[in-house]
Amino acid sequence: MTDRAEPNVPQAPAESAEVATPQDAEKRSNPEISEPMLDVHAPHEALYTWKGFFIHIATIVIGLLIAIGLEQTVEFFHHRHQVAETREALRIERVINANRFAYTTEDFYRFLPKLATNLAIFQYLGLHQGAPPEQWPGRLSWYSNSIDYSNSAWEAAQGDGVLRYMPQLEVRRMAELYHRLKECEDAKNEARFAKYQAMRFAISNPDASQLPAAMIEREIDLISDALQRFVLAANKQRNLSKAFPDFKPAPTGEDIQRGLHMHWNADDVAAVDGQDERLRQFEESQRPPSTESTPGHAAHGDSSR
Repeated sequence: MTDRAEPNVPQAPAESAEVATPQDAEKRSNPEISEPMLDVHAPHEALYTWKGFFIHIATIVIGLLIAIGLEQTVEFFHHRHQVAETREALRIERVINANRFAYTTEDFYRFLPKLATNLAIFQYLGLHQGAPPEQWPGRLSWYSNSIDYSNSAWEAAQGDGVLRYMPQLEVRRMAELYHRLKECEDAKNEARFAKYQAMRFAISNPDASQLPAAMIEREIDLISDALQRFVLAANKQRNLSKAFPDFKPAPTGEDIQRGLHMHWNADDVAAVDGQDERLRQFEESQRPPSTESTPGHAAHGDSSR
C-alpha cells in the first residue's frame, strides 16, 4: 500500500508572526498613553545667588509693608468713621441735656416759692397751733418735677474705646461736662429726698393743723433743709452754665440769694469774680495754640453766689 504523502505547508519564521493581542489593540486605540512625559531635573547649580537672595527678602518685606499699610489705612478710615458717629451721638445727647437743663431751671422757679410757702405755713402753725387751712398764709404743695440727664452716648463712647482716637482736650471737656451734669443730678435727687422727708408727716396725720408742737418744729427743720438743698442744686446748675454757656437759662445769683434769704457784700462778689477771670485767663493760656477757645470754659468752682 502506497503511503499518501501529506502536502507541505510552508511555515513563516516565529519572529515575523504578527499575532494581535487585546493589549496591542488597546495600545493602538489609545496612542496618548505612549507619549513621553516631561522630565524636569533640578538644576545642578545653586538656586539663589546672594543678589537673588536679597531681592527675594526685599520683595517679602515690601509685601508685608504694603499689607500693613493697607490694614492701617482701613483702620484709619474706620476709626475716623467711628469718631464722626460718636461726635454726632454726643452732640445730639448734649442738645437733649441742654433742653432738660432749661426745664430743670423752669421747675426751680416754679417750685421754690411753693416750698417757701410750705415753710411759712408751718411757721404760722407754730405760732397759731390748730389754725384752720383758710387762715394759713397759703396752701401746702409738694409737687415738683425731677428730670434726669442722659449719658448713654457718653457711656457707649467709653465702652467702645473710641475716645482714644479723639483729641484729648476734647475728651477732657466732655468728661467735665458729664461730671457736672452728674453733680447737678445728684444734688437734685438729694433735694427731692429731703422733700419726701418733709412730706412724711402726712402718713400719720394729713391735717397739719392737728400736729403737736414738737412735730411742727420738726417740719420747720425738714422743710428748711429741703429748701436749702433745692437752692444748692440750683447753684450747681449756675456753675455748670458758667462753664458751658450753651446750657441755659440757669438760676441767677440774685434768685439763689433770695432762696436762702442771704445777702452778699458787693466787694466780696467783685473779688470772687476777679478770681474767676484770672483762672479763666490762665487756663486759656495753657491750651494748645491750634485749639479754639470757647468763652466761659474755665473750670469754675462751686461758688455759692
